[in-house]
Amino acid sequence: MKKLTIATAIMSGALLSAGLAPTALADTTTGASDGTVAFLRTDEIPEIIVPKPGPTPDSKPGPVIDVPGPPVDSVPVVDGLILLFVPDFDFGVNTISISDATYYAEKNYVAMGEPDSKFGSGDIIAVPQFAQVGDYSGDAAKDFKLTVVQDAQFQHTTTGHVLKKTHIEVDGFTAVNNSYTKTQLAANFPGLTVPGARTIPITGTPITVLNHDGSRDKAGEATNGTITSTVFKKNYVYEDDALLIANGTDSRIGTAGLTTALFGDEGKTIKDETDSGIVGERRALLLEERDSVRTTGVNKADKTKNYDVRLVVPRVDNVQRGRYNTSLTWTLSNTL
Repeated sequence: MKKLTIATAIMSGALLSAGLAPTALADTTTGASDGTVAFLRTDEIPEIIVPKPGPTPDSKPGPVIDVPGPPVDSVPVVDGLILLFVPDFDFGVNTISISDATYYAEKNYVAMGEPDSKFGSGDIIAVPQFAQVGDYSGDAAKDFKLTVVQDAQFQHTTTGHVLKKTHIEVDGFTAVNNSYTKTQLAANFPGLTVPGARTIPITGTPITVLNHDGSRDKAGEATNGTITSTVFKKNYVYEDDALLIANGTDSRIGTAGLTTALFGDEGKTIKDETDSGIVGERRALLLEERDSVRTTGVNKADKTKNYDVRLVVPRVDNVQRGRYNTSLTWTLSNTL
């Protein structure tokens, strides 16, 4: 399948197969995702740029959602903890600049599996980047930590040119859970923390984006049987930050490539097709709305972007025309 970006969704996984005895447990497990950005001359920029939809996680970072059904094999598992989803970072197609420049990440496109109070089944929505950990351990007071590091600098896919000083910055993070409100998380899980503003390191020591010290859980409370997300947005609010792109009841949704994911009906995915159909139409309307709003400074009226995740490109990096890619490694640990 031809892809401009690869959005990695790591769905539910099983710790043990039926009838098998437990074996020694590893301390860590890993997942991978990608970052991408492209540069063109001003006269080459298309009027409307349609970001490519990606896979759907088991549980979006929103209000209460049922924990998915029986997991499958061959996914990152450590001591009953499962790395369910890691995000892509797509910074779009941009005009070449002769000055220092900042570009903002496109939100990830996902399709609703189960309806909630805001969206219906099959609806395509755009949400800020997030990473997700499922606690299937069966244990109380479970420790876990999720870190990320960028594996190398952004590199041109054709010429090999490297953006040596370009880096990804995040303004802040928000922890959410599919069984607890943010208020309940704060009261019952003081050891569940996310960082403030961070720069994702390029090689070297990873940064922690989600940390849970189970020893600090309120008596009788546990993350066991729940899904916890770290959303790459400061003060994330599901009702405000999740955006409807296409209505799942629209008959044209098939042309957008909506299909049931390999992991069952709990999740759906959108095929990566050149003609993204109704998704492209919705994107066009959003850009028209954005352009009709007069703003000063950074135009934050484009609701399909996450303005808390940005790519900082110094002019000394001398960007070349074309696409640059990188990869990121996510490590889930059962120790702090």
